[in-house]
Amino acid sequence: MTYANYFIELIDIICNENDPNEDIFDVLAGSLRLLSSGASAKRTARIFELKLLEALGLSPNLEGCLECGKASAGSMYFSVKSGGTLCQECKGNDRTCFLISAGTINFIRKIQASPFEKTGNIKVSKEVGVEIEKLLKGFLEFHINRQ
Repeated sequence: MTYANYFIELIDIICNENDPNEDIFDVLAGSLRLLSSGASAKRTARIFELKLLEALGLSPNLEGCLECGKASAGSMYFSVKSGGTLCQECKGNDRTCFLISAGTINFIRKIQASPFEKTGNIKVSKEVGVEIEKLLKGFLEFHINRQ
């Protein structure tokens, strides 16, 4: 129930009252179905956050370095401010950057590419789960002003 409340609270922060948004409704409905199916609540919360960001047009860009275009090859730096990955050479003085693993990049890409009903089958290691939680918490706080 705690996670369902979190979903509603986040949507309440993002959306204007009485402003219908079918995409966000679908994200909420899919997340609640996934949660009620017995899927991991933490993993469901991360899927909810990623799909919500997608519905808002704020999906993290993990297709390579945002600055030079260098392809992702293993770990990259994630810039909360820029909303995507940067390579070692381009991360510069971005204080919102932190290193993320290839596993985190792969999980996020799989969620972004999968229809909601298939996301429950995507597994994640504990280490990647912790990293994704950190990434999404920072990203949401920065872009939605929620602290």
